[in-house]
Amino acid sequence: MAEVIITYLQMYSAAELKPRPSPDPRFTIREAVVRQWRLNRFLYSFVGDDWTWTDKKSWSNGQWQTYVNTDDLRTFVASYEGSIAGYYELHRDDAQAVEIIYFGLAPEYHRPRFRRRDAD
Repeated sequence: MAEVIITYLQMYSAAELKPRPSPDPRFTIREAVVRQWRLNRFLYSFVGDDWTWTDKKSWSNGQWQTYVNTDDLRTFVASYEGSIAGYYELHRDDAQAVEIIYFGLAPEYHRPRFRRRDAD
C-alpha cells in the first residue's frame, strides 16, 4: 500500500489571507454556485484518481446529492484556457471553521507533464 501523507494548514483570521491576482489571465478560478453533485463526483475522480483518492469512490448517487446539497459546502473550479485545471472544496463546520476538503490539479497539469505553449 502506498504511503499516505496528510498536510494541514491553519489560519486563525481572515486578515491572514493575502489574495493575489493571477499573473496569467488564461488561468481562472470560479465558484460553482449552482450545486451539481455529478460535477463534484466527476472532479473527485478526475483529480483524485492519480492520487488514489478512495474515500468516496463507492458512494451512491444519493450520498453525493446529500454531500453536495448542503449550504456548508462550496466548490471552486480552476480553468486554464477553458480546460479544467483542478478544483477545491471548502466545508464550514458547526463551529464556523472552514476546512479544505479536497484540493488538486487535473492530471494534465501535474509537473513535469504540464508545459505552457509559450515555453517552447
